[in-house]
Amino acid sequence: MQDGLDGPQVRSLLNAVRGGEVHTGDEGPQLFTLRPPPAGRISVEAHDFRRPDRLGKEALRAIQTIQQRLAQELGQRLTGCLGSLVEFPAQSMEQTTWADYSDQLPRLTSFVLFRSKGFDTPFFFNLPPKVFYAMLDRLLGGGDRSDLVIPKREPTSIEKQIRAMLLKHMAEALTAAWSVLPTPGFQDESKVESDPKMAPGLAPNEVVVEVTFAFRMSGREGEVSLAIPIRALEPHLDGLVEVLSGGSGRLPDASQKRRLDQRLRTISVEGTAVLGATNITLGDLQSMAVGDVLELDQEQPSFTVGGGADWPMHVGNRGDRRIVRLGSST
Repeated sequence: MQDGLDGPQVRSLLNAVRGGEVHTGDEGPQLFTLRPPPAGRISVEAHDFRRPDRLGKEALRAIQTIQQRLAQELGQRLTGCLGSLVEFPAQSMEQTTWADYSDQLPRLTSFVLFRSKGFDTPFFFNLPPKVFYAMLDRLLGGGDRSDLVIPKREPTSIEKQIRAMLLKHMAEALTAAWSVLPTPGFQDESKVESDPKMAPGLAPNEVVVEVTFAFRMSGREGEVSLAIPIRALEPHLDGLVEVLSGGSGRLPDASQKRRLDQRLRTISVEGTAVLGATNITLGDLQSMAVGDVLELDQEQPSFTVGGGADWPMHVGNRGDRRIVRLGSST
């Protein structure tokens, strides 16, 4: 069958359109094909060629599990530091370009790079003034209902020291969250940019995973964001999916172990009983025939399972069958 329209078919289709036999109005998606699918089974999905998805579903689930761990670690560490309940639930995660991510950030913020020798490129973290000054106010003794003043200026030297302490907790939380991989810990760069455009970034069309965390603390609310370049994740995706299979990131519980043990008990393996061994020449092998008797040089009977462990055995008879009794495994 041909895969395209020939000349007469094209002219026939054009005449049908001009004659009104084929409706071209906006009546929803239209599908032109030589092999029409059954009615009701047409599925048309939008595809953004400018921002294609680079990660599969399993990889996204694994990364989502890591981000949930990061949210828990960061909340616990800052709760102990600030003396107030702090929550950082993961709010959204999407694949976007570096240009789209950086363009939406405010010009006056705290933009920091977290580096680890286990990743080719850094992770980018944005700490907005609304969140930073809320934590600063809490550290300096502000109440839950006190008016929050957000200055439109660069942080002072004292504020920068406090910010460095908070970012250290963020680096420790990142290290703990990504501890499922054998990668070194994260460290933040000493220089924090207030304008994301001034920070060393990526190519405009490079794809990143943008993770948004909600910030909640004693009535204060806000958002922080983390951008992870796909280029940094790609070498570790197989390991992530393997370690965090199913997206749980936890060891199997007792019931899962019992089910696995029951399934393993029904699997068949090949066992081989070796009665002895000897060496023969190729000439003897070529002249060997049915009924020949071989003298064994080494009479050390053993039982092997799948070419693995050997058990010494004792050979005997039971009726018309040969039987073996196994000893200790070697």
